[in-house]
Amino acid sequence: MKKLAFFTLICFLSLSCAGIAKSPDYSMSGPMGEPLSIPGGKWWRMPRVAKELTLTGEEQERLDSLFMENRLQMIDLKSALEKEKLELEAILDKKNFDESACMSHFNRLQEARQGLVTERFKFLVEVRKLLGNDRFQKLKVKFHERRMLMMKGKQGKKRLMKKTAE
Repeated sequence: MKKLAFFTLICFLSLSCAGIAKSPDYSMSGPMGEPLSIPGGKWWRMPRVAKELTLTGEEQERLDSLFMENRLQMIDLKSALEKEKLELEAILDKKNFDESACMSHFNRLQEARQGLVTERFKFLVEVRKLLGNDRFQKLKVKFHERRMLMMKGKQGKKRLMKKTAE
């Protein structure tokens, strides 16, 4: 019974944290719970965004470089996370269950997840340093507005599909 409860707990924690490794943007919570968000992808290469933020060619090149460094690091971190998940599953599937080994691997899995979050945040910090406060705040506002529009669009599509089905 203990094993089943423990396994259920690990599954729940794994699923609840799965979004960390798969998140396409760099959204996270600030100290007061407010979102710290910037869009994913190469948003600085979008002409309208580059113009609104008055990005220079040099700044865009620096962002390209930061993006590449970050992506390469993220690939390695995601790989390490997947390996830890696989090793933990193997421990859980063994006939002779070793609870201390399981907890040790679970802690390593959590550390791997934390590494992903830390790397994302480092990119956010570098973008903030490059843009400065005013342009960074402008980027956050524009991204938030865009996200709200997209959410409204999705809700409208859901309502339309529901009406069509009736």
